[in-house]
Amino acid sequence: MLRNIIFVLSFCVTTSLFAQENFFSKKYTNSNASLEFGVGYLFNPEYGPNLVRYQVASRNILLDKKLGFMYTVETNTNGIFDVFGLNYRISNNLSFQVGIGLASNVFSKIDKRKAISLAYHPDDNPFTITTGYSGSFGPSLTVSYRISFYKKKD
Repeated sequence: MLRNIIFVLSFCVTTSLFAQENFFSKKYTNSNASLEFGVGYLFNPEYGPNLVRYQVASRNILLDKKLGFMYTVETNTNGIFDVFGLNYRISNNLSFQVGIGLASNVFSKIDKRKAISLAYHPDDNPFTITTGYSGSFGPSLTVSYRISFYKKKD
């Protein structure tokens, strides 16, 4: 199941990316650096009750304002898990995120934590909606509030 989801996501992303003109030098209208704080929920994890997610993400920092970082902490009564990863902007309103567990992979006897997600961040709205999937933790949904850092014009 996870292989099929990854295949479909990668197929959609690559066809969308290579169909665009000037893929590597394309500038987006809302490419200002931003910081996001979010809260979310993991549905049906294998290892205990549902998890609450707290996410911090930075967008549009590196690689011609397309690459950023994200860190997520997930907690329930059984423990605390985390995911650290990268997000890459694939269009004006979409970013693709991949991450692995840092502390949870080192200190936990549970499967190694890996996650993929797609983030929707429209221009006219300060909220970002992120949907993701992890093999052992299941699907997730996170809503974040975006703070953009605009450069002042001289």
